[in-house]
Amino acid sequence: MPAEDEHVELQVVESQIEKRKKRDEKREVKWAVMLDSWDAFTTKKFEKLHNRIRKGIPNRWRKTVWPLLLRVKEFQSKHEPFTNIVSRVQSFSKQDQQAFRDIDKDVTRTFTNHQLFHRRSSQDIESSGLRNLRLVLECYAVFDPEVGYSQGLSHMAAIFLVMNMDAETAFWCLATLLHRSDEHFYPMRQMFLPGVELYRQRIDRFTVLLKTHAPHIANHFEQLGVSCSMFAPTWLLSVFAVYRDFDLVTKVWDVFLTEDYSIVYKVALALLKCHEKMMMKLQLEEVIDLLNVRIVRLDCEKVMKTAFELPDLL
Repeated sequence: MPAEDEHVELQVVESQIEKRKKRDEKREVKWAVMLDSWDAFTTKKFEKLHNRIRKGIPNRWRKTVWPLLLRVKEFQSKHEPFTNIVSRVQSFSKQDQQAFRDIDKDVTRTFTNHQLFHRRSSQDIESSGLRNLRLVLECYAVFDPEVGYSQGLSHMAAIFLVMNMDAETAFWCLATLLHRSDEHFYPMRQMFLPGVELYRQRIDRFTVLLKTHAPHIANHFEQLGVSCSMFAPTWLLSVFAVYRDFDLVTKVWDVFLTEDYSIVYKVALALLKCHEKMMMKLQLEEVIDLLNVRIVRLDCEKVMKTAFELPDLL
């Protein structure tokens, strides 16, 4: 590429970055105003709140807004103090608890490249992020012994910690999310119970949705012998918390915490649709590798726009 063209392209990129920065600054100011009148926006002005959430909550406000969307204080007020739960964790012999042994294995596998949880080697001193993640998961295992600990919970808990929440807030967000139940929302904890019947139902549901809304991809998968159970479980179980593009993950969670599980199906379909041209040229092993390991970083706004264009999928 000629030097002059490179210079023009660089100017375009810098202009886009500057526009995005100004847009984000305006959004931060708008969200500060909304938080000052939160009750009004969750009732009389909910449509405006809903639209702004779909555009993405500014990162600096997520640690404040997410607990509000979950109504954490309401859930917290019905249960024992966090300090009591921590005391119960400390009273257990961790080696005798399978849940604690599983947590020990999983915390060091969670977001290994994120600075909050990164360890250069197994001999490194555990970071504060890893200690908090372990504490959150151990407290949940004691709080809800029927679920205890299950794979997928570590990434969900870590998402709250990545938002700069302390361990107590992250714990109550996780517990509230897993127990939340209303006319739009199944309790997430049912996906982590022994037998995981709801989890299998959601995989089956996604298989049907793929055939309905992306028939070309579904046919290609069928010809290759690719089933949704080969890639969708980690997406559906963790609500994309395992996905490597944090910009997309946090925007999915903004909507997920506000609306219902439908957004998870929509984003899963949108990701496949956005990869359609590429996947049509790939064989079985390459497709599985793409979806599980090296999925291409996409334009987050394009993925979300594609997802929002889909109808309600519950």
